[in-house]
Amino acid sequence: MLQRAVVMLLEPIYEHDFHDGSYHYERRREEQSSDNGNCVGEPGTYDLLGFTHYWGKTRKGGRAVKRKTMKSRLVRSVQKVDQWCRKNRHKPIHAQWKKLCEKVRGHYGYYGISGNSRSLGNFLCQVHRSWQRWLKRRNRNRSLTWASFNLLLERFTLPPPKIAHGVYLGK
Repeated sequence: MLQRAVVMLLEPIYEHDFHDGSYHYERRREEQSSDNGNCVGEPGTYDLLGFTHYWGKTRKGGRAVKRKTMKSRLVRSVQKVDQWCRKNRHKPIHAQWKKLCEKVRGHYGYYGISGNSRSLGNFLCQVHRSWQRWLKRRNRNRSLTWASFNLLLERFTLPPPKIAHGVYLGK
């Protein structure tokens, strides 16, 4: 569905760049590519539905539209988790862990598309940093080091990045 929306949006603008009935780049444009791999006249990136769409290479060397989380949406999501951790740092760790798992799974549910695993990993890393920072500030006498936080994460593991929607596989 997302791919159809992207095609409908781009077709009037870049109609001459595509073969009839195909979403692949024209061969003559690949032949005109410069030494750094960018095609001459290649369109830039654009943001749509929380994703940055850009031209990338497939495993076989062809061209395809790739997607990653928009930088502003990633920052906004991390800030919301940080604010939540700040407001709820006094709650028991088990309750915080349950709610953070829900938040992380919700993020993966929307942004978990093929080719976006790096952004999902960055989000999880930032959630760990935020949670550790606010747990560290619960008590003024003891400091929560990263070593002790990693021990805590062994018991209260947040869900790993998961691709929920296989855009290229028809999943």
